[in-house]
Amino acid sequence: MLARIQTLYLILALVIIVLNIFVFPLWLFEYQPSQIETVRQFELFALNPPESLNTNMAWFWGFNVLIVTTLILTFGSIFLFSQRNLQLLFVKSGIISSFLTIALGVVSALTYSTPLKESFPSSEPGIGFYLLFLLPLLLFLAMQGIKKDEKIATAYKRL
Repeated sequence: MLARIQTLYLILALVIIVLNIFVFPLWLFEYQPSQIETVRQFELFALNPPESLNTNMAWFWGFNVLIVTTLILTFGSIFLFSQRNLQLLFVKSGIISSFLTIALGVVSALTYSTPLKESFPSSEPGIGFYLLFLLPLLLFLAMQGIKKDEKIATAYKRL
């Protein structure tokens, strides 16, 4: 059924992922290329790399692959309500993927701040980075709801 509490948690996780991709930046940077120029700012968004820096993009694209993987797993698990074991597998994989997304988000932001060291950068996490910490929590709550439903279903089958 789509009217279960775990579906609400999964939809909230899906909304957070979509907001993280399209609306809120992962990391904010301020730097001054030279003493004459003004301070420049750029924001690191998912799926939108800044073109102005020559850095190793592998971490950033790894972050993007993981956030899209988490999106697909969360979206898919919403519609697997009739197959609770597969839904539970998708949610557990989503939890692992969300933790790896957080780790690669930090690494990719630090990779971008390294070439800016000589220009006195100021970098701080954006709202999107803090929203990433809600993903494992929401997916964990969804997993608990799925386990509860499975327990009820197996008890009902015994009768």
